Parts: sequence; structure tokens; C-alpha cells
Amino acid sequence: MKGKHSITVKNNVLQYKFEIHRNITIIKDDSATGKTTLVSMIREYYENGEQSGVTLQCDKICAVLEGLGFVKYSV
Repeated sequence: MKGKHSITVKNNVLQYKFEIHRNITIIKDDSATGKTTLVSMIREYYENGEQSGVTLQCDKICAVLEGLGFVKYSV
């Protein structure tokens, strides 16, 4: 993957908007900064679609890697 890609994940309360510059992005930060909430919102979007109340905008495939397994979601 070359270039940068904008991602927006939002619901009626929160909005995350950021750019990534790599194929795989690891999100690290201090406690209570919203990392788990962001991943939960992405997972909820793919499990329940628009009924989840979450909107995801991204021009590439988004995936969640957690625990021992890899769950791939496509846009």
C-alpha cells in the first residue's frame, strides 16, 4: 500500500478521523484514550451494518486483529 488513506469512524456520540500510511497499523496510546472503543465500533459496523448506528468511511479493506484470531472485514 502506498500513499495515505483517510479513515472516519463515527456514531451519534463519537467521531474518529485519522490517516494511515502503512498496510498494518498498530494503535498504541495511554489508557482511556479510546482504542478499544474505536475497534469495537469497527467490529460493530461489520457485524450489524447501518443498524449499528456506526458509519465507516475508508478506501481500503479494514480488518481487526484481536486475541488469537484474525477477523477480516471488507468494505
